[in-house]
Amino acid sequence: MPKRVLVADDDTIYLKLYIRLFAGKEYALTTASSFMEAARLIKSDYYDLLVTDLMLQDGLGTELIKLFEEN
Repeated sequence: MPKRVLVADDDTIYLKLYIRLFAGKEYALTTASSFMEAARLIKSDYYDLLVTDLMLQDGLGTELIKLFEEN
């Protein structure tokens, strides 16, 4: 079963980079382009790994990390 990875970044260039980095690997990648979207995904599903930008336009990556650790 592939590892589930959530990537949160508000820069589409970085999201595309992560998609390319994880392509062809044994990972199921989900992307979020905002803090709110990532928080919703974290609360509604399980992920093995979170990769996040530290400063999103609508929140802090450190807060996403705390939320991720709680779930």
